Amino acid sequence: TTGNKGGVPYTFSTTITEADPGNGVIRYNNATIGSVTFIYIDNNDSGSNLQTAWYDTWDDSTSPTKGYLIVQGSSSASTVVNVFRITGTVTAATGYYKIPVAHVSGSLPADTTALSVEFSRTGDQGAQGINGAQGVQGQLGAQGVQGQLGAQGVQGQLGAQGVQGQLGA
Repeated sequence: TTGNKGGVPYTFSTTITEADPGNGVIRYNNATIGSVTFIYIDNNDSGSNLQTAWYDTWDDSTSPTKGYLIVQGSSSASTVVNVFRITGTVTAATGYYKIPVAHVSGSLPADTTALSVEFSRTGDQGAQGINGAQGVQGQLGAQGVQGQLGAQGVQGQLGAQGVQGQLGA
């Protein structure tokens, strides 16, 4: 006998409304999987186990990518596998959590598909390394060619001579 795939059990809903998806239900905010930016997941899994303490760890990494969420069909025969990168702070809402994500791979599950959810945390971002030394200044380039002096313009005409004044008495 073949058992279910490992992970925390949920049921998928194709509803895209931002709201509590219901006990043990997970849903995406878009019907086009490549456009999913939030996952809405109930506080309880399909077995009615409270999972909020687990969700609260999904954004603990100091790296820009907090971790990866793997959503797959729980049946051993299922080919559903969705991978999402968690991109920011998870937010607790009334009865459910809002998980900011970026789609990595996979196709949209059918409504009411039994799922297994797994989370893989990214390590913390390391300290910035030391800056390297400044490089040597390059050589001064050759001086460019000096421009030529243009031809002198034509001299203007001499103006008319004025009238000579008269000697006074």
